[in-house]
Amino acid sequence: MAEYIEIKQQEFSFFGKGSSITGKFNLRGTTRLSSSVEGELTMTDSSDLTIETEGQFLGTINCHNVEIHGRFSGKINATGKVTIFPSAFVKGELIARSINIGPGASVNINGHTLEK
Repeated sequence: MAEYIEIKQQEFSFFGKGSSITGKFNLRGTTRLSSSVEGELTMTDSSDLTIETEGQFLGTINCHNVEIHGRFSGKINATGKVTIFPSAFVKGELIARSINIGPGASVNINGHTLEK
């Protein structure tokens, strides 16, 4: 028999397609953005953040790992890795342990990698 986890025990966030939100966000657990988000987003744990193909973010992100499939403009401070996929459009400053850019991605960045 399958085990079910009560919704109050799950740690994830999903910002759905077609939404537009602005503000300062402190999130915990795996997070996926398919909406338009503007502001400052801080992941309070080491969970992954994903900007989906339909998603766009304008502002500052503080996180561990982030995958970008959609649009990003601003600054990313990542203690882990930033992965930019071929469908992405990225502009701004990236500071991370590692930065991976897929062929075909559109990037205009000032990137720095951290020492181990």
